[in-house]
Amino acid sequence: MRRLRRGPTDLGSWAADLTPRLGSAVHGAARGLLADQRPGEVVGLGLWTDADCVTIAMGACTRAHLAELVSADPDDPTCYRWAPQEWDLEDDAEDPDAPLAPVAAELQVAGDRFGADDAGLAAYRRVVPDLLAGSLLPLRTDGTLDDHPDLVLVVEVGDELRREDAERWVRMLDPPAAAAELARWAAAEEEP
Repeated sequence: MRRLRRGPTDLGSWAADLTPRLGSAVHGAARGLLADQRPGEVVGLGLWTDADCVTIAMGACTRAHLAELVSADPDDPTCYRWAPQEWDLEDDAEDPDAPLAPVAAELQVAGDRFGADDAGLAAYRRVVPDLLAGSLLPLRTDGTLDDHPDLVLVVEVGDELRREDAERWVRMLDPPAAAAELARWAAAEEEP
């Protein structure tokens, strides 16, 4: 059984302490999900967490699966490329040997530690998604995604995703054309 790190007691120090381990875990999980896929086959890779930011999962969407989703719902083809809960590949962070497992355990402890009151929980829930987005960014430059040039990177936060956060992460993580595609889709969704 793994021992959990005690870690810093203030949120900023905890986030700084977690960042390198999160980055390493995300890199390992991404490599694992992409390893058996043909070049160009993966069109989405993302991290998601629950509304309280105490869980973590990574998934990927294959081109074939995206085509199935769009075929079943042709009226909303853009949605599925950005919807990790609909994707076909997932890293099981509950497996103790999975790359994300230590981070998942740490998020559970940190959620309890920093979420003891409403203000602490609100601060924690702002920090963790930004950490997740930041952990995906190096995948764009370290060669991990080179075989999948059409791939979008996605961060999802339960039912608590704020549009401005999602737009900021997409601009940070994805090429301008992909960000524009999502912005057009979101604007069309808001029209009465």
